[in-house]
Amino acid sequence: MMKVGIDLVEVKRFKNLCNNKSHLERIFLPEEIEYIDKKRSNKGIIMNYNDDSCEYYKLQPVQNTVAGLYAAKEAVLKATGIGVNNGIPFKDVLICHDENGAPQVKLYGKALDWQKMQKISQISLSISHDGGLANAICIII
Repeated sequence: MMKVGIDLVEVKRFKNLCNNKSHLERIFLPEEIEYIDKKRSNKGIIMNYNDDSCEYYKLQPVQNTVAGLYAAKEAVLKATGIGVNNGIPFKDVLICHDENGAPQVKLYGKALDWQKMQKISQISLSISHDGGLANAICIII
C-alpha cells in the first residue's frame, strides 16, 4: 500500500526558530542542526516576492533550510497516518541528504517500530522552496 504526506509552510515563520538553539534542539536531531549550521554560514540572500503585500522581502538561506526540514518531517509524519499528536516525536524522523544533495529519511524509535510493523520498503522525499514557501512530499511504499 502506498501512503502520501505533504506539508507546506511559510518560510518567514521560521526566522526566530533559526536563531534559538534550544528550540532547534526540540525539533531537530544533531545531524540536522549541523546541516542547518552549514547553511547558516552561507552569506547569500534570497529575494522573494510576496503577492499579498506587493513588497519584496529578504530571507536568509538558513530560514529556507529550517522551513524545508520542518515541512519534510511533517510530511513524513503525515504519511505514517500517526503523526506527532499521536505519539511519533519529530526527533524520531531524521532528514539527511545523499551525496547528490537529495533528501533522505531515517526513522528511529516509535517511527522505526511503525516502519517495521508496516513492512515499509521505501520512503521517498522531495523538498522545494519558492515564493517564500517551503513544501515537502513524502511517499511511503
